[in-house]
Amino acid sequence: RQDHLQRVEEVVTFYKARTKIPIWIFGHSMGTSTATNFVNESPQLAKLLSGIIVAGTVRTAELSDDVTLPVMAIHHREDACGGSPISASRKLIEGRREGLVSRIEIIDGGVSEGNICESFAYHGFNQTEPEFIKRAAQFILSH
Repeated sequence: RQDHLQRVEEVVTFYKARTKIPIWIFGHSMGTSTATNFVNESPQLAKLLSGIIVAGTVRTAELSDDVTLPVMAIHHREDACGGSPISASRKLIEGRREGLVSRIEIIDGGVSEGNICESFAYHGFNQTEPEFIKRAAQFILSH
């Protein structure tokens, strides 16, 4: 919804003005829809960003051909959540134009407990957080 994207805009503009450092947008699971919709629907505001990282991508997340920011998708190989299959992350990255900075990272390991779509499952990258952060940080620092 537009009011949700407006709140994202407020956060991005606040931190961009306040910190003067590169701002990356990150979305996990349903947040991947927010991150992709923000850059798709706000091309002028997307210029405030340095890149996008999505994790556990939902089926509905898409990127417009106009989005030229670096994009990384991170997915757990064993994520069994029906709304966020690994194919959604692959589709998001493989669907980008040639020449754009795009990468998919597949995480292995960790522990899955409880509901397969919640944080203590593979969907939440349970007990793989150091590897997850390392890969995201390397991508950010290299772009």
